Amino acid sequence: MKIALRLSIVVVWALLLLMGASSVLAADPTGTSPDDGLAPTCMYQPLGPGASVWLKIPYRFDDRMQFTLDAYGVGGVKFNVYPSATASSPMGTGTYNPNEPTHDLNWEGRLQQDGFFYILVTNTNPFAVPYCFCVNEKQPWYSPIWAWPIFTGVRQVR
Repeated sequence: MKIALRLSIVVVWALLLLMGASSVLAADPTGTSPDDGLAPTCMYQPLGPGASVWLKIPYRFDDRMQFTLDAYGVGGVKFNVYPSATASSPMGTGTYNPNEPTHDLNWEGRLQQDGFFYILVTNTNPFAVPYCFCVNEKQPWYSPIWAWPIFTGVRQVR
């Protein structure tokens, strides 16, 4: 009986240690690298002086994505869009769009396959700036064939 009790205590401790280790291994992203990118929250958060943060955004091939960044109109905050975690140069950069005057910076586009967008937000100012990065998933660039009207040859008469 004592051996069974000791064995069950050892098993419980082992399970607790394993659960603790798995929670350490599954730590939240930090935004320090493309693969460790944060999910955008569309809420204001501070970005330190000269600091950068990576964001990682899942993407489906059919979608057109719009990214917006707001920093209360303070200049010196920028973002670059990368098509992969290993890309050496961005595929796009957030710019001012007069058709979207409510946002400081905008970028719109898509990838050629399912995957992720990797966004690098950088504050070039010598002071911290609050920024808000949002994602807007738009309809496909094209009208898929299943959305086209189908002619049945039947005419409705009133």
